[in-house]
Amino acid sequence: MQYGFRTRASDKEIDSVLLSLQGKERSEFIREALSFYIKFKDTLDSINSNIADIKETLNDLKKSGISVKENLKEPEQEPVKKDNEDIFKEMMNDFLNL
Repeated sequence: MQYGFRTRASDKEIDSVLLSLQGKERSEFIREALSFYIKFKDTLDSINSNIADIKETLNDLKKSGISVKENLKEPEQEPVKKDNEDIFKEMMNDFLNL
């Protein structure tokens, strides 16, 4: 199958990247970028949600006058689950190979 799309005026970064690529190189980049997004969309959404929750908690603590630095304890080192480590390594390899 063959697909096509147009960029918007606000897509300057996309245009810059795609214009630097030629023919099959451009097609391969688009295919890999879409595959990466499809594969890791849920993970990225979850990370963004967690970051938003952390920011909200920090703001709530600031409003209540609690100093985060004073109450912050070093987390206990837990072994990283192999599944999460494998997911991270695969995600980084896919990202670096774009």
